[in-house]
Amino acid sequence: MFLEINQVVKSYRSGGRKSPSRKVLNGVDLALEPGEIIGITGDSGAGKTTLGLILAGIMRPDSGRVSFAGTDLWASNATIRKSISRRLQIVFQHPESTFDPQWTIHQSLSEPFILCGVMPDLSILADHLAEVELNSEILERHPRQLSGGELQRIAIARIMALNPKVVVLDEPTAMLDALTQARILNLLERIRQRTDAAYVLISHDTDMVNRFCQRIHRLSDGRLE
Repeated sequence: MFLEINQVVKSYRSGGRKSPSRKVLNGVDLALEPGEIIGITGDSGAGKTTLGLILAGIMRPDSGRVSFAGTDLWASNATIRKSISRRLQIVFQHPESTFDPQWTIHQSLSEPFILCGVMPDLSILADHLAEVELNSEILERHPRQLSGGELQRIAIARIMALNPKVVVLDEPTAMLDALTQARILNLLERIRQRTDAAYVLISHDTDMVNRFCQRIHRLSDGRLE
């Protein structure tokens, strides 16, 4: 398997340290193949975002195994975890929260390259913007000057610059109108076909999940159905 989690458990406490914990995830198993699109649905508070953060390598589970290409993420050293984490990315529901409001789009889009020790030139950034159907003239704008749909496409461009193998999409179109939702999903599908990246789509919109995903699971009582 490409990305696999086995018997993952994650608990939260609603109050102080002496309050009882609640298992949001209770022995979750999931396997993902290259190019596959899996949908995760469930009620609000079921733990969908928690599962997404674990799949993206951002949150460590209380117990269980998260492995990428056969390597146990949390049993590896920091160097290996960093290398794996570059291949696991996430697109959030509110794209504006992922951008520094003081930075230009040029600065934000350059960030993943700089973190990898590369200073991208304008032609590279323009190519990434063109892939998400945006013109390079927006590079000198700030997030407040752009629409939610434009910011979401820039967020996708920034993530795809890292050449991820798995992308978690956490309600990526929930704040957008129907036309913009369709454009974002069509864009993601074109990118998937070109890169063979695998997607995990987390959404309460069951109609959208049914249209976009090849396999669907419902998260209920801490387990996937």
